[in-house]
Amino acid sequence: MVHLRGISLRSGQAYAKRFNLFHYQANNYSTANLLEHDLSQVKSFTELVLNVKQISPNVFMSDRLLKGRISLEAPYGGQILSHALHAGCSTVDEKFSVHSLHSYFIKSGTVARPIFYVVERIRDGRSFCTRYVKAIQDENIIFTAQMSFHKNEPDSISHQVDFPKNLPQPETLPDSKQTIEEALKNESDALSPLHHKILKVRKRELSPIFHRLLQTKLLAPDIWTFRKLASQDEIPQYHVWVKASESLGKLLLNKILTCI
Repeated sequence: MVHLRGISLRSGQAYAKRFNLFHYQANNYSTANLLEHDLSQVKSFTELVLNVKQISPNVFMSDRLLKGRISLEAPYGGQILSHALHAGCSTVDEKFSVHSLHSYFIKSGTVARPIFYVVERIRDGRSFCTRYVKAIQDENIIFTAQMSFHKNEPDSISHQVDFPKNLPQPETLPDSKQTIEEALKNESDALSPLHHKILKVRKRELSPIFHRLLQTKLLAPDIWTFRKLASQDEIPQYHVWVKASESLGKLLLNKILTCI
């Protein structure tokens, strides 16, 4: 057994045996690879982000996994992180919100089999709660996350970057898919072979689910498509409008934004 910052980190096999995950996986579920099934099965962005089943007080499972790249079997890392965070959030009272998270991608997984999330309830205090979540697949811990939750109360000190002013409205901007397609068609832009290859990979490898469930509008499409390279004097930041294609309630929106 390994100890990381005072937290026991058993092997994935030990956790699988402890929570009987082998038997549960073999007898209850076969994983749905979202790219090999009809995409209409995924009805909403909510389902993609929060689709985690609770199978015991401290064990959760996701069995509808999205590829990070179409040509690879590895699950999308953002989905694993959001599922782990959702599992941790499900073990604390609703008056607590996550305010700190540290995570590590330890080993690549596969979309062909379920991922189990084992939650350790490190501490439950009056103002703070701490959780440690391990994502386990095939006896291996592939991801870990340590998260702290804070009860909503007036802040004595607030750290927040001001929202940028005078930004173009999303209705006036092209979406990311359209921007890439136009850049690849326009030979006058004289993209370098490397940048042209990167754009082709972006277009080819990104799951169409993202385009169907999310609208992304680029505020600096020329930089995104390498037609303009940022200088060393510019501030290294990039703005993107993101909108879900469905209507979200306020409470549900807060949960989704947290998991994003």
